Amino acid sequence: MPDSVVRIPPSHALCVYAEPIASGRRVVIVGDCTLGFGERMLALGARMVHMYDPDGARANASRPGARGLTVLPLPESDFNVRDGAFDVAIVPDIGALPDSSSILARLRKVVGPGVALIAMPIHDGKSPLDYYAFFDLVALQFAHVRMLGQVPFIGVALAELGVEAPQISVDTQLVQRPSSPECFIAVASQTRLDRESFSIIQFPGDAFHKPDPAVEEVIKKVPVLEEALADTSTKLKREESRAGDNHVRAERLTHDIRKLEEELQRQRDRGFRLTRDVEEEKKARQKAELELGMIRKSPELAAARARITQLEEAVRGAEAVSAESEELGRLEAALQERAHEVKALERELARREALVQELVGELEEARSDTGDAKAADLAEMGKKLDRMALELAQREASLQTSRWAIAELEQAKLEGRKL
Repeated sequence: MPDSVVRIPPSHALCVYAEPIASGRRVVIVGDCTLGFGERMLALGARMVHMYDPDGARANASRPGARGLTVLPLPESDFNVRDGAFDVAIVPDIGALPDSSSILARLRKVVGPGVALIAMPIHDGKSPLDYYAFFDLVALQFAHVRMLGQVPFIGVALAELGVEAPQISVDTQLVQRPSSPECFIAVASQTRLDRESFSIIQFPGDAFHKPDPAVEEVIKKVPVLEEALADTSTKLKREESRAGDNHVRAERLTHDIRKLEEELQRQRDRGFRLTRDVEEEKKARQKAELELGMIRKSPELAAARARITQLEEAVRGAEAVSAESEELGRLEAALQERAHEVKALERELARREALVQELVGELEEARSDTGDAKAADLAEMGKKLDRMALELAQREASLQTSRWAIAELEQAKLEGRKL
């Protein structure tokens, strides 16, 4: 980011000090990916930078803006690269790392014969390790360790103009009390490294001034505001999409309303036609009622009604004659059936009389020819004759009854014909 917008932290002096040995080389940095160390090293000429952040969520949320910068969460075990894959290793704050001794051991493997610059900032006069503990921690992993102290410096430069290689002198007599180091830096490697023992790195004029708390508060709110802006943009896009859907729905509803209005107009026209038809039907009905009233008052209608009454009486008389004819037919059929029955009874009666005569003759002969021995048989035969005589009498009675019924039927038939 432009220096005029974001204040350069004094810790970036470590990047400037590492520039001569990191330019065109592969660099690995272990620390906070939001402080800009990776971007600074690429700007100073590093070939590529791998940034490992101990905060996995922060690393995953990071969006590197510089080409050649890779941001990854710090692995719990070895780095996923070969031994000696990097030339320079930078640790901006060893005190902010968990298990710093294990991380230094892993950095020793990936940096190989290269150089490691490890810083331990001092915050308000306090640090997680003192000077000697810090030196021993680094010396356990690297054969050669040089210790540097970073001290803030404010001054002016007086230079002779036109001299190509002026001699440099530093005069600190205007400072009443020397400043305490704000950071210890260990320059570690497996072989001896020749570097300047004294370096002055210029910063913008406000680099060592405490920033305005209100400005710092605003700077802290910038990520939150950016996230809120992103959410607002997402919601705006969603609302725009919803508005587009509502527009489409409104067009569809407008089309449906237009169709309903057309249908309503058709129904109104149909209602007008039906009303006109009803009015015409009423007029036709009134006309028919008038004509009917005139017809009812006509004398021809009275004569027609009288004629209709006569015809109805004639029809009723014809129906009565027809009913009587059917009754006479039924009586004639019953009379014929009775006549057949009478003839059959007469034949049966004649046969029975002949049989009785025959039996009486046999009985007389038997009485004259037989003695007392057959008296019982004769008595039985007499009983049989008596039963037959009784049956014959019943038959005669039935025959007489049938004759009377036939006479009554013939009388009814004659009366019917007279009618």
